[in-house]
Amino acid sequence: MRLRLGWFALLAAVAAPADPARAAAQCRFEYALLARGSEVGRITLEQERLSPVRTRVVLRIENVGFTRLFGRRRVEMRGVVRTAADPVPVLYEGRERKPDRERLVTMRFDAHGRLTAFRYLNNGRERPSEVPEDLRRDAVDPLTAFLRLQRWVQRGPAAGARLKVPVWDGRKRLDIEAVYLAETRLDGRALYARLRVRLQGLHGFEDGYGFVGGTAAPARWLEVLVDDGACPAPVFVRPVDADDLAILRRRAVRRPRRRRFPSRAGAAAARRSRTSPARCRNRPPVRP
Repeated sequence: MRLRLGWFALLAAVAAPADPARAAAQCRFEYALLARGSEVGRITLEQERLSPVRTRVVLRIENVGFTRLFGRRRVEMRGVVRTAADPVPVLYEGRERKPDRERLVTMRFDAHGRLTAFRYLNNGRERPSEVPEDLRRDAVDPLTAFLRLQRWVQRGPAAGARLKVPVWDGRKRLDIEAVYLAETRLDGRALYARLRVRLQGLHGFEDGYGFVGGTAAPARWLEVLVDDGACPAPVFVRPVDADDLAILRRRAVRRPRRRRFPSRAGAAAARRSRTSPARCRNRPPVRP
């Protein structure tokens, strides 16, 4: 999936609690990726506070719909981040499964967030990262970028404030640029934050793709609306200049319980249908 880093970087830029004291110990978000109105991807994001200074983040991405005709693709990222001060990585693991290959990236870091171990396996064969060393400097993995942007929004930036986070997942490199616009209330009750975000690819996105701009194509500004709750998350994400792509948050709908075998009183009170057993018994038999 060429969008795997871009999808998560985008969610990282917008799924941010507004108040750290209200942040829940565990949160789960589900999103649908739409391309021209058709669902082509499903995204699941989980965040769990392991301790006051450590947080675990898990991201899963898989293709759905007509894209399954070309094979099933699945991406999973797992990481632990130290959040005592400015978030720094502890462990990152990214796995990508496609019909013809499987990739695995593992990175470990010291107490200061410096890389101590790196391993990239492509179909079981160890490979070096193709991202130049100067582009890796000061870059963080996608999951740490998520928490850094989260912390930035928690601090309540002023309207027009900007933040840029360099992101490296072991294979590709991009910059997240976020602009905080304002807070707004819809229906006079719910509080939302409006952001503008763009993703500029620096390595691995030469021509740009989807939400991510490349070295030969400018990045697109994205309109983002984030709600305010115990675990705030994006309500929608869409390009400012078009409506060809969108990320929408799913809302869980609890289905009403249905009795498998209704009581006798309920069955007697129910309106008889044209094919109910009582009507069928009273109907004269059909003779040939």
